[in-house]
Amino acid sequence: MAKQPTRVKKPSQREIERSLERIHEQEAVTAPELARIVTDILLAGNVRVLERGQYRSNPKGDLLASRVELGRERRFLIEIVLEITAAKIQEHFSQFRNYVRQSKQPFHDFDEYWLIGYGYTGESLRKRPENDRHFRVLDIDELYKLFAPPRSSVPKGKAKTRVGKAIEANEVELRLAVAGLILQIDDKIETLKDHRPNSPEAIAEQNAHISEYEQMRSQLENIQAMVDAFKKGKVKEVAAVKSVTTFADGIQSWWTKKHAEVLTKTFDIGLFATAVGICSLTNAGGQMAIAVSAALVGGKPVAAALKGLIPKRPPAGD
Repeated sequence: MAKQPTRVKKPSQREIERSLERIHEQEAVTAPELARIVTDILLAGNVRVLERGQYRSNPKGDLLASRVELGRERRFLIEIVLEITAAKIQEHFSQFRNYVRQSKQPFHDFDEYWLIGYGYTGESLRKRPENDRHFRVLDIDELYKLFAPPRSSVPKGKAKTRVGKAIEANEVELRLAVAGLILQIDDKIETLKDHRPNSPEAIAEQNAHISEYEQMRSQLENIQAMVDAFKKGKVKEVAAVKSVTTFADGIQSWWTKKHAEVLTKTFDIGLFATAVGICSLTNAGGQMAIAVSAALVGGKPVAAALKGLIPKRPPAGD
């Protein structure tokens, strides 16, 4: 990918929208044009962007993007292609997997590998090979939706409640966290469905787990819809707040019932930590959010922080 001119000023949302409209109207898009608009979208989302040559990483990538989430820096190694095809996805995923297998410290230089293109071909595509949550494929419109939320018709400071004010203040971070958790849940559901239990009891348990994750996914989609509608002035603050508190209550209930299971499964700990992070961003997480956020900022294992919040059993006879 050709190197794009270095952007010194953060672009406005309107500038990005005009750039998207312009390249969609063109018969052909050049590599530098695509690289410029990818960079602009990231900068508009308060993401730090480094070009190749400004950072050290193997594989190299075209860009290294980073932002602070829940007190921790997350880095995204980005490869930019003009057209996203099944062959290119497989090619870049193979490069990514070879890096993971050969590296002594995988994910030391970056947390996720992103393949970003102008658009998809009409063929059937599997955007997440092997359900690897460290590998993501996006076109420029999906990238824009992720980092540049629609302009709000509601003046900032409209919210009155503690949760509502947090939604306004952390809107971009909230959108990213919700989108990321939905991807994790999709991976979890697909993994569960790939498993083929034999006994009726195991089948019933599997179906119950799938139902739990599907309900969580539905709640996250509702948060996305309510936050969008609130920012556009289409629903009242109470609706956006309820979508968040309903999700937070569900996470608290999940922890109360299944804390032992969560603590013994690496995937569930990561998923649970992300879910609690969403609660923290919206001031709806209580002690769980405080413990997880403190662990992430301090570089401590999340599981160790959560063990202190295991519900105590009532004395016998109560």
